[in-house]
Amino acid sequence: YLLRCLLFLAALAALGAFFQQPLTAAFLTNPYLNGTIAVAFLFGVAYTLKALIGVLLDGRGADLVAAVALKARRRELPLDQADALLLGPGWRDVGDFIHKVHRVISHGDASATLPYLLDSLATRGDDQRALVRYLVGALVLLGLIGTFYGLLLTITGVRDVIAGLATEQTADTMALIAHFKDRLAAPLGGMGTSFSASLFGLLGALALGFLELQLFQAQNNHHAQLEALVVSDLVPLWQPVVTVTAQTETISPRH
Repeated sequence: YLLRCLLFLAALAALGAFFQQPLTAAFLTNPYLNGTIAVAFLFGVAYTLKALIGVLLDGRGADLVAAVALKARRRELPLDQADALLLGPGWRDVGDFIHKVHRVISHGDASATLPYLLDSLATRGDDQRALVRYLVGALVLLGLIGTFYGLLLTITGVRDVIAGLATEQTADTMALIAHFKDRLAAPLGGMGTSFSASLFGLLGALALGFLELQLFQAQNNHHAQLEALVVSDLVPLWQPVVTVTAQTETISPRH
């Protein structure tokens, strides 16, 4: 997923280099608003890439945890040593999750509590992507703000042109046409502001939406990996084996 994002950004950079002159001219029509759009887009890209790198590191940590748990289940590693490795530091966010899973299993209520613990992973992913979704909407809104601002400039310029024509009816025709061309610069500049802001805002929202989609898929893949780790490796490793007898059956019916 991180590679897809990097390839997508490289393709965008190549397109931007190919259309450098028209994009630069469009950007300079309103550098302040278009610069704000560019800053918001770059911040969203940096945040998304940072989150993807975090998911990548957590996924590698989950693979190492699964390898340690598998060795412990095969009796290739003593259980005490495996617990020291699994519950030790150095696992990033996966370490906190493993500690929670160990507490839940050691308390004996894994079947009732683990589903809620696993569901909290999806909630945490939604919280992490909330800022990216907000930036996608903010880019669209900034483009709309630029559109309306440019239209206001256009209307003001057209009104000034009409007022100038009304007051210069007796002037020479060539001079009137030249003056008319000069007055048209303001409404045309307003149209440039309108369309450039919409262009950059929509392009930024489109690109950032693709990156948010990749982050969503990466987090879902990592959550499925953690669920498989808990169900297949950690629960069989830490859950005590209970021999069902007439006494324990009434105490622990789930066993």
